[in-house]
Amino acid sequence: CEREAFEIDHRQDVLNVKISPQIYKYITGIMNHLNTVTANSRSRDASKQTTIKQRFEADFDFSNNQGKKLHKVLKTLKCWVKMLDKTQSSNSKSYIEERCSF
Repeated sequence: CEREAFEIDHRQDVLNVKISPQIYKYITGIMNHLNTVTANSRSRDASKQTTIKQRFEADFDFSNNQGKKLHKVLKTLKCWVKMLDKTQSSNSKSYIEERCSF
């Protein structure tokens, strides 16, 4: 996401740039993953997983143009990465770690 933001000719245009199809696909992939995790949760974990899924879907609401703005998605994604990293068990890889190479 950040690389895409800095490839724009005029940096002040970042506020008006919409996300690319690749970023959209990545975020919807996370949503699908959360749906799977929620569906497979044990009953005691299901409520927590459902809350996380609902918050993620609300934060990444692409039904309006504001939700598709690159700067908003970057800010929201950074918050989610921090939160998910804190909650992720150290024994297993997170969805983000499995699909990103840094």
